[in-house]
Amino acid sequence: ENVILAGESAGGYFISHVASAMSDFTLYEKNELTFQSRNNFKVRAIVSLSGCFSLERLSDETKEQSKFPDLATMFKSFFGMKIEDLKNWLKTEEGKLASPAVTKNYPPVFMAWATRDKLRFEAFDMANDLREFNIPYRLFKIDDISAQHAWSIVPLFQKSRECFEDAFCFCEKYIER
Repeated sequence: ENVILAGESAGGYFISHVASAMSDFTLYEKNELTFQSRNNFKVRAIVSLSGCFSLERLSDETKEQSKFPDLATMFKSFFGMKIEDLKNWLKTEEGKLASPAVTKNYPPVFMAWATRDKLRFEAFDMANDLREFNIPYRLFKIDDISAQHAWSIVPLFQKSRECFEDAFCFCEKYIER
């Protein structure tokens, strides 16, 4: 029952979906998911390192995160469609399920962001979503030599080690003993 989910980049996107499903069981039916242990599986917190949260924001040219390198290639390989087609699909009922949904039962979130990462704006927008529901969160800034996309996990750098320690301290508060 004390589950902490962690993911980096697309892994942050994946764990956000798991957290959404665990905090709103109607998503199981909408996404046609089966998980027999869902009533015993309690996500206490999530740790996202340079994570992606919203495909709508990611595909919106007015948002800074849309400038992430090779975004068109990523959308084409993940979804088999061009950005314009993806934008239209995201407006459909099926497409709306492609981005994790923050609800009042969403778990606390630790997010590391890097100053030279185009996806850093995903963390800021996710923080706004969490604030709307009074969900605890922590933003950790990576601003040293490792401040690129997904480099916050390299333990060679002091700031990365601090990130790990801060993530552990954040999550520890939410584990039931």
